[in-house]
Amino acid sequence: TGTLASDHSFDTAGKCGLSGTGDISGPDQRLLPLADNDGKEAGIRGAEEVIQTMLPTVLSPLTNAGASLTEDQRGVARPYGPAPDIGATEWEYDPERGYDPFTDDDGSIFENDIEWIAWHEITKGCNPPTNTLFCPGNPVTREAFAAFMSRALGLTEIDPDIDFVDVPDSNIFKNDILRLATAGITKGCNPPANDEFCPKDVLSRETLAAFFSRALGLTEIDPDIDFVDVPDSNIFKNDILRLATAGITKGCNPPTNDMFCPGDDVKRDTFAAFMKRSLRPGG
Repeated sequence: TGTLASDHSFDTAGKCGLSGTGDISGPDQRLLPLADNDGKEAGIRGAEEVIQTMLPTVLSPLTNAGASLTEDQRGVARPYGPAPDIGATEWEYDPERGYDPFTDDDGSIFENDIEWIAWHEITKGCNPPTNTLFCPGNPVTREAFAAFMSRALGLTEIDPDIDFVDVPDSNIFKNDILRLATAGITKGCNPPANDEFCPKDVLSRETLAAFFSRALGLTEIDPDIDFVDVPDSNIFKNDILRLATAGITKGCNPPTNDMFCPGDDVKRDTFAAFMKRSLRPGG
């Protein structure tokens, strides 16, 4: 055995002896399975052969953690975000590829955000099985949010001791809700008992701030940021300020943006923007 003197490399088994600058070793790299991710190269006989690669999922520790790379193994330009990703593939979304899965978001200021979360399979649409619509103006329910976050974060674990009395087995989002609770992102909706999740309730902007703050482990608060409609008595104030400090929210009354509108419903198009900013800062 020995060590590999490489920089900005990774392994998933911890057996490569990586010792270079920026190396990442460990099992939890949040990679998708091997697949054809638009990767081809010239084969030894001149024919194009498919290269199977493993794309990092959102919040993978490999994203934005590399250096000095201008393209990935598929020929995709790097970086997509503020720095290249470690590994064979750059976790990216290129709106110039013409990806347009929905017919009801054309011309929306959130169109790029909506297509971004669809590209990364965080949303599937709102009219199954065809899923040609996104329903951008519809409110986000708590159960739908659980599905979005479960897909985005690659959540899989379910604590068998967690259950909510208002989430029956017939609820198609039950496993997503339980994964969210297992990860500590939700605590319930009826403190202090918290034996209910209120799956059909519409998500408010202040509740969204709390969910995102827990999911992303946000801690920093910029003392210069404040919203006139978020008083100290608001139990979500710190979560809202953490969200703003991280650049995930800009406010709700542009261009001034001195308000957050904490009690307003979260619409699906606005949610797409929140999701993109939170999962791909600078991208």
